[in-house]
Amino acid sequence: MKTLCFVPFLLLLCMLGTFSTATEKTPGTLVISSQKRGNVFFEGEKVNFMITAENLPSDGELKIQSVDFDGKVVGTVTKSRYGGGRAVADVELGVQGLGYYAVRAEVVKDGELVSKAESSYAVVVGPEKRKYSESSPFAIDVAASWFFKTEKDLKAASELVRLAGISCVRDRFSWSQVEPQKGAYKWGWYDTSATIQHNATLTVYQIFHDCPMWASGKRDHRYAPAKPEDMGDFFRNMVGHFKDRVKYWEIWNEPDIEVFYIGKPEEYAAALKATYPEIKKADPQAKVLVCSFAMAPGEFAERIFEAGIADSFDIYNVHYYGDPIGVVHRLRFHKNLMEKYGVRKPIWVTEMGAVHPVAKKGDYETLRPEAAYLVKAYVYGLANGAERFFYFIFSDYDEAGRNYGTVNKDFTPRPAYVALCNLTYVLGEGKFLREVEASGDGVECYVFKDGEREIAVLWAKEQQQTKFVLNAADAEALDVIGRRIPFKRYSDSRFEMQVGPDPVFLKAVAQ
Repeated sequence: MKTLCFVPFLLLLCMLGTFSTATEKTPGTLVISSQKRGNVFFEGEKVNFMITAENLPSDGELKIQSVDFDGKVVGTVTKSRYGGGRAVADVELGVQGLGYYAVRAEVVKDGELVSKAESSYAVVVGPEKRKYSESSPFAIDVAASWFFKTEKDLKAASELVRLAGISCVRDRFSWSQVEPQKGAYKWGWYDTSATIQHNATLTVYQIFHDCPMWASGKRDHRYAPAKPEDMGDFFRNMVGHFKDRVKYWEIWNEPDIEVFYIGKPEEYAAALKATYPEIKKADPQAKVLVCSFAMAPGEFAERIFEAGIADSFDIYNVHYYGDPIGVVHRLRFHKNLMEKYGVRKPIWVTEMGAVHPVAKKGDYETLRPEAAYLVKAYVYGLANGAERFFYFIFSDYDEAGRNYGTVNKDFTPRPAYVALCNLTYVLGEGKFLREVEASGDGVECYVFKDGEREIAVLWAKEQQQTKFVLNAADAEALDVIGRRIPFKRYSDSRFEMQVGPDPVFLKAVAQ
């Protein structure tokens, strides 16, 4: 209101006149919504949407189309009368098969487009058909405490993560926020976040990458504490407070790069050694992850092991970004480092994800390949020694011109989310068995086990037919988002099917 006082009177009248005439006939923006969280429907359910908008002409035509993962129109609904003004249309697309879809709405009058909107939706296997396990190798980085600032959004995220077949999530916290002064603890939103995720039956794993300046004595949060016991005291209290909701604790995110840490490796090692026993005192069942390594082993990793950290963590911790095959080499390098220092502990990949340009994150052609990337990332990781794999990241996230995420900010799915739902369902317990030689040029075939069933995951650089062996009396084949595809069994345990850049699954069917 104060701003208007300085606008010249005649100019103000002109502005008011312009506004009053402009708003009377401006077409409204179409809004597509559903009763399902994130527009995620379960297999066998009818797909329904509500289309709403203000100030639409009453004599226009409303057209709604459903488009599948391949860009094919699979359903069209046209309404020539929808009321005008605040238009409301309930649209039923019927029961649709498993997969990823786009829904597009437009209003046309006299052959001209008046308004349009687009959203996405998914049809996935319902939770009643899934096997959930706290020890599942399939996990995801959610960063819930930092990404979601309302209970409504946090509950929505937790529900969709669980629907994707996930049991363990990676979160974030700030030591500086929780303990701004020595011994003064402010649990705040971290308390709420941990409780909501726990109530959604998610196992929470927490990390941090900052040190309060009172503890480091520096004017930068990237230094280790001057007194290692200060970190030990903090974690004893932190773990004690959250032990019923948080089961895994990572001691510093990516300190091998200066983005998050600029202290000496030996100072980090001292803090880790002081912290580990305090965590165990507070919760003997808690597991401690060594810092996540952003890079292949280098001077930082060598020096902290030389400083004697081998007995001060339970789980080794690796990050990787890039072509999916690269995680195989990254894991090998770090396993060699552990072997060099006589360390035999589980190894987790706790960050790996596809990168999109921020400017194109709404572009379907940009996002579609992430479905294949996600599956290959999990398979390569688990087939090469990772006990658990955390995809980065659940929700839409921008960083330095790059975009990540399996769902959009409004929780509607991207193709990667549907691929994740399918992957966790088809592979079940996800126990890697073996790599299989398959016929063809550059065909890769990895076999996993779920109970007594074997499941093959296959892909190739180019489309081609391949033959391979799988222990299965009968089977079904599925594409990367769960749709059934043809295959041929040409003798006992010998199968043939079409493969290409997008992974496909051949799943043994119980007799």
